[in-house]
Amino acid sequence: MLKESFEQTIRQLCEDVLSEPTPEALPEKIIDHVQETFPVQWSTLWLTERKENGGGKQLRLAAAGGEAKKLLTAEDGKPAVYDFGEGLTGEIAELAQTCNITNYDEFEQHKHARKYDSVMYEQSRAEDECRCVLGVPLLLKSSDESNAKKPPRWRVIGVLKLENIMESADHPAAFFTPRDVEIVEAYAAVIAVALEKAQMRADSIRIGAGLLEVS
Repeated sequence: MLKESFEQTIRQLCEDVLSEPTPEALPEKIIDHVQETFPVQWSTLWLTERKENGGGKQLRLAAAGGEAKKLLTAEDGKPAVYDFGEGLTGEIAELAQTCNITNYDEFEQHKHARKYDSVMYEQSRAEDECRCVLGVPLLLKSSDESNAKKPPRWRVIGVLKLENIMESADHPAAFFTPRDVEIVEAYAAVIAVALEKAQMRADSIRIGAGLLEVS
């Protein structure tokens, strides 16, 4: 699947994303790297945020590659958004599990909100256009400081989705293989750390400017 060796690919990713000085530029840089590295039709990066009414969490599209760039303006000029548990993207976040759909029949086993089908596929449905989808949650460990004996839990800070891998001599399969899944999960782990560091830098800047209260 990869144009270069796995080790070199991960090293390059670390160099690119961990060295990005501007937090706001990181999502687009990540998705550009994904599109250059993986031979897919399009990819999307969704980040977790609190809903404005305080009623739970949602995912908002932070960056997109290929035809999925249409989703950046899908909500009356604003990026697409899913609640946790809503549609396939929300399902991946809610379950905090990788989802690898390799054929049309598997689409029926997952949630589909269809809220952006008209944006991406005009008169057809996602199942008719998406040959395969690989969605990986971006996970970070959160420790419970009040209970040191309790094992750290995983929290979902976003979702990375790759769709429709291109067939080639190097990748004859028309879907994402188990090896592809391992590679993208490793990729997602690096991305999660980079996003966390970027958020810490952004918070530091806001604190320095007096824009963020610290209790």
